[in-house]
Amino acid sequence: MKIAIIGRGNVAFHLEKAISMADSNHEIVLVNPHSPENSPNDCDVYILAVSDGAIKEVADSLPESSGILVHTSGSQPIEILKSSAFKNYGVFYPLQTFSKDVALDYSKIVFFIEGKNEQTIKILYKLAQSISNNVNVADSDLRKRLHIASVISCNFVNHMWAISDILLKENSLSIDVLTPLIEETLRKIKSVSPKDAQTGPAKRGDTEIIETHVNTLQVSHPDISNLYRIISNSILSFYDIKNK
Repeated sequence: MKIAIIGRGNVAFHLEKAISMADSNHEIVLVNPHSPENSPNDCDVYILAVSDGAIKEVADSLPESSGILVHTSGSQPIEILKSSAFKNYGVFYPLQTFSKDVALDYSKIVFFIEGKNEQTIKILYKLAQSISNNVNVADSDLRKRLHIASVISCNFVNHMWAISDILLKENSLSIDVLTPLIEETLRKIKSVSPKDAQTGPAKRGDTEIIETHVNTLQVSHPDISNLYRIISNSILSFYDIKNK
């Protein structure tokens, strides 16, 4: 297939690599998202790998083509492409976090696709399947919920690690000391549910320890202190634990 990738960010970078590795016969055309009107009109698939806020504007600027136009967003609905010049459109959503300087095993990325019609779904499914061993069809509502869960489990968790890194560096320690703990936490949820894997002061209902931590953080990091309390209260509520 001839595939146009419209974008310059992390997703565009990795999709170009993934598709190239999937089939050397694919012809990939890179399109500047700032001048989409210069895109060729003879591609089979046009992948919009741009920010959510730019999808509609870029899509509406593309010249008419008989190919399939897709976006890669988890949260934006398929209908955002409806006003474009394309009769066939869909979604090509890779559920993964992307950084240009971090290599990925593309075969392990979970793809969720959506199409305007069955033929579009069939083509997108075949393309995704050439990259990944795990391809699913998901409508816009399900994809939005998947994106919410992925933000919480990836972006929010990484933010917690960034906070931990700050606290450790202030005490001349490295985030490396937490690596075995982080790895064991991830390993554990592969064998038991996250709900059953929960440990810590809030899970035990140990409010005395929670207050000690909150008060310690309040001195130099009031924002982190508030976050600690909010999350601890969420855990207490989640397990319906009464204060000890």
